[in-house]
Amino acid sequence: MSYRPPSETEAIEKQYQEMERYRYGEGPDPKPAAPAPAPTPASSYEALPKSRFNERETIAAGQDFLAMQLGQKPDHAHPLASSISMVDLTLALGLQRRKPGGTTNDRAIMNMGMSTGDFAQMLSEAVKSVTIATYQGQAEHLAFCYPVPCKDFRPSPIPAIDSDIVLEIVGENAEVQRGTAFTAAGSAQVSLTTYAKQIAVSRLLVINDQLSVLQQIFAQAGANAARLESKLVADCLEQNPNLDDGNVVFSTDSGNVIEATPTTGLGAAIAALRLQTTAAGQLSDNKARHLIVSPALEMEARELIFQKNLPFLQVTVMANLPPARWFVTADQALCPTVGVLRLFGTKDPVRVEPRRVPFEFDGQVLQVRADLGCCLLRRTGIIRGGTVS
Repeated sequence: MSYRPPSETEAIEKQYQEMERYRYGEGPDPKPAAPAPAPTPASSYEALPKSRFNERETIAAGQDFLAMQLGQKPDHAHPLASSISMVDLTLALGLQRRKPGGTTNDRAIMNMGMSTGDFAQMLSEAVKSVTIATYQGQAEHLAFCYPVPCKDFRPSPIPAIDSDIVLEIVGENAEVQRGTAFTAAGSAQVSLTTYAKQIAVSRLLVINDQLSVLQQIFAQAGANAARLESKLVADCLEQNPNLDDGNVVFSTDSGNVIEATPTTGLGAAIAALRLQTTAAGQLSDNKARHLIVSPALEMEARELIFQKNLPFLQVTVMANLPPARWFVTADQALCPTVGVLRLFGTKDPVRVEPRRVPFEFDGQVLQVRADLGCCLLRRTGIIRGGTVS
């Protein structure tokens, strides 16, 4: 056994005692400070001892976390939603899926979690909210359109219903007279059309927490669906289709055409709406609610509304109308005239769904789908203005 001087032995003993105190949390780290600060852990999983990482609670917070990262404010968000990362979420999903005795490599576990159906469903639900919100913000035509439910994608006629209901005085023990519901000329065969696009979400985008990129991509998809539906509505208005009685919607015989500008023809259009006759033979007495114009007529329409003090008229601009074209319609809740088709049970036509991932792709694939269609429901409740050559 080699001999050590007393001073060296005491130094070793002191260092050992300091290390023991640090080990049991009773003293500072005896090692010298590093020249540079340690990097911040990329995730809670890396920051915490693995025995304290709760994958179940991380997964429970995942949907709120994704929503918050995409600029939304979920009600009653999970407490962990603001402190986890995308790495934490995929690791938690991977740990839940990992078989007993399986890999302990963090990257392999994260890739396993990223490929799960739960992660794909969470991601699609998060971006769906962004897509629908952008669709609703872009779809100005919904202000005057009426949602028409379709039970499937097969062509079907959509009748317009007029009612001849006049309330009468009923004496004691007198018989109540029946009213009659009339089926007016409605839209001919119409059907929904599906438009879709698949968007690949790479593993690198997920690892780097670049959810703002996803937000922009799916927001543009929602806006594109709204523009597409707006064009369908404008084309339907301009094509002047036949109703199921074989006659066109707009004609001088129907009294719903005024060949003038909004400045000179708006008053006549407002009066014509009230004087139209329903299928039951009554005067419709419809109040003008919407003024629909092309971009070339927008300033003229807004100045006219201001100068004439017509606050009951709402101006809607449609980019795909011809320059001289404009319309006046009644309130769509009282007399629906322009219909947008909706698959039965759905409020919005846009959906985001996870799709099967190709074998050669490392990530997730989401599909944006829009089931769109439109039709004109009747001749009453709408006036077409302007002259288009």
